[in-house]
Amino acid sequence: MNLARRTWVNVFARLFGSLSGALAGVFLARGLSVTDFGFLSSTFALVGVATLASDLGVSQTTTRLVSRHPEKSAEIGWIGALQRGSLALLFTALSCLVILSQPVPVRIASIILAVSIIAAAGNVGQSLLLARLRPDLVAKAGLVQSLIWTLGAFSCWLLSGGPVVFAVFFLISQIAQSCVVLALSRDLLRAPRRALMLRLAKPIIASSVTVGVGALAWAAMQRLPIVFVTSTAGAQEGAFLGVAGRILDVLFIFPTVAAATLLPVLANRAGSAKQGDVQRRSLALMTALGAVLAFGASIGGGAAAVIMFGSDYVASAATVAVYSLVVLPFAVDCYWGTQLIAANRGSAMAWTGIVSALVSITLAIVLTPTWGAVGGAFAVLLAQSLRALCLWIAASDLRQRATRWDQGVSAILVVVAVGAVSFITDISHVLAVTPVLGILVAGISSVVFALIIMVLLQIRWREFLAVFGRGA
Repeated sequence: MNLARRTWVNVFARLFGSLSGALAGVFLARGLSVTDFGFLSSTFALVGVATLASDLGVSQTTTRLVSRHPEKSAEIGWIGALQRGSLALLFTALSCLVILSQPVPVRIASIILAVSIIAAAGNVGQSLLLARLRPDLVAKAGLVQSLIWTLGAFSCWLLSGGPVVFAVFFLISQIAQSCVVLALSRDLLRAPRRALMLRLAKPIIASSVTVGVGALAWAAMQRLPIVFVTSTAGAQEGAFLGVAGRILDVLFIFPTVAAATLLPVLANRAGSAKQGDVQRRSLALMTALGAVLAFGASIGGGAAAVIMFGSDYVASAATVAVYSLVVLPFAVDCYWGTQLIAANRGSAMAWTGIVSALVSITLAIVLTPTWGAVGGAFAVLLAQSLRALCLWIAASDLRQRATRWDQGVSAILVVVAVGAVSFITDISHVLAVTPVLGILVAGISSVVFALIIMVLLQIRWREFLAVFGRGA
C-alpha cells in the first residue's frame, strides 16, 4: 500500500471515528436520564481537555523528531511515553478532584472515565507509526476503539445499563486502542540508551510544551464551558450543551478534512505558478462550506436533536442552534490556520488559542448563570469568532493571497452569524416541535443558501475538484 492510500485510510478512519463517536453519544443520551447524561457530558469534556493536557504536544514533537532522527526513535519514544504518562497521572488526579462534587452513582462512572486519561497515554506509539509513514496502522487502532465504544454503548442502551457500565465500556475501548498501538509500534520501542535519553529529554520536553499549548487552548475554549454550565446552571442545561456538542463534532468533520486535504496542496505548490490560484479561492471554498453547514444546522439542528436523542431534548433546540453556528468561524479558522502552518508559522496558533480560551471561559462564567446552556454556547461562538479574527491579523502578510472580496464576505457572514442568534434560535425551537418538517425546511434552506453563496463568491463546482480532488 503506497503512502497516498495509507493516508486516505487514516482519513476514512478519522471520519468513521467521529461518526461512531456521535452515534455512541446518541445511545448514551437515550440510555441515561437527562441529568445523568448532563453530568457525564461534563466529564467527557473535562477528560478530553485533560487528555490533551497530558499529551501537551508530545505526539506532534515525537513524530517530527523521529522523522528527522529515526536512529533515535527508541529514546525519543520513551521520553514521550514517560512525559505523557506522568502528566496523565497528574491530570487524572486533578480531574477526580473536580468530579467529587457529582452525585455518587454518576461520580463512580466519572472516575472510571477519568482513568481513561491514563489508558490513553499508550497512544504515544501513534507518533512513532506516523513518523514511519504508517498512518494506516494508526487507523486500525482507531477503528478498534471506535467499534468497541460504539457497540458497547449500543449494548448498554439496549440492556438499560447504567452510567457505570457505559463508562467501563469507554475505558475498555481506550485500553484496547493503546494496546493495539503499542503492539504495532513495539519494534520502534527497543531498549533505549539511557545516557542519550537524559541528554535529549530537556529539549524534547521544552519543544513539546510549546507545540501543545495551542491545541490545549483550543480544546479548553470548546470544551470547558460545559463544565461551568453543569456546575452553575444544573445537569439538565449541561445535557443540552452536551447534545449540541455531539452535533457540532459531526459538523467539524467537514472543514477539518477539507483543511487537512488543502494543506499538502498548499505545501506542494509552494513557489509554483498555481499556488496563488489555489490560495485565492481556498478562502471562498472554506467560507462557503462553513456557512452552509452553520446556517443549515442551526435551523434544523433542534429537530435533528429530537430525532437522534429523543423528545426529552426538545428544549435543547436553542442551544443546538447557537452552537451549530460555531462551525462557520471554525471553517474560516481552518483556512487561516492552514495558511500559517503551510508558511511555517504555527506559533500563531498558540497565542490565538490562549486568547480565545480565556475569552470563552470568562464569557461562560458570566453568561451561564443567566442564560444557561445557551450562554455557554454563545461564549464559544464569540470566542471562536475572535480566534478567526486573531488568525486573520496574524496572517497579515499572507492576506494578499485571498481577494479582498472573499475576505469581506467571510467577515460579514461571521458577523451575521453572531448577530442572528436570537432570530435563528426562535426558528429552531419552532421546528424542533415538528422534527420531520424541521429537517425538510433545513435541507431546502441549505440548498438555496448554498446556491446564493456560490453565486456571491463566484464558486464553480469544478473548483472543489481542482482544489480538493485532482489538484491534490
